[in-house]
Amino acid sequence: MTDLVLLHGIGTGPEAWRQQVEFFSKSRRVLIPRVQLDLDRADDELTAIAFERFDVCGLSWGALVALRFALDHPARVRRVAVCAGFAYLPLPLRALQGLLAFGARDLKDAMRQGARFDVRSRLGTLRPPLLVLCGERDRVNRGLSRSLAAQVRGARHELIPGAGHVANVDNPEAFTTALARFLD
Repeated sequence: MTDLVLLHGIGTGPEAWRQQVEFFSKSRRVLIPRVQLDLDRADDELTAIAFERFDVCGLSWGALVALRFALDHPARVRRVAVCAGFAYLPLPLRALQGLLAFGARDLKDAMRQGARFDVRSRLGTLRPPLLVLCGERDRVNRGLSRSLAAQVRGARHELIPGAGHVANVDNPEAFTTALARFLD
């Protein structure tokens, strides 16, 4: 039995994983921590998890945390799945992220960290298998997700039909099915 850690995005919380927890907890231990809005603090929290080796799935901000953790701690991660994740943001999207940060004072640091996130040079070292998911209606992240998957040897890329940015909530059945297929 492999444990599973689910990491939410900025606009949601652990409760967004309700349907996935219900499904996966039948066959494994599932942990849904409240993700810190600081990449270093989030990494420290994952490092402290009692699970020796686990699968990790992150959505949006949680995808960045999951991807970076898998790169930094490959012996701890069996498989990594990301939804609405990316390896880096191109300049126009970094500028947009900066504008969003300007309007959201409590999220300013997280938005800046997301805008500066860039793991392209490290993707060739990613050891755990990678699944890159994206809601088919998530126009901003579709290309970024496809690009991330293309940069990692053997990575799988899947669109979740009828889903937007929060694909695990928008179409929980399709999301859970895709994730279960990958984890099994």
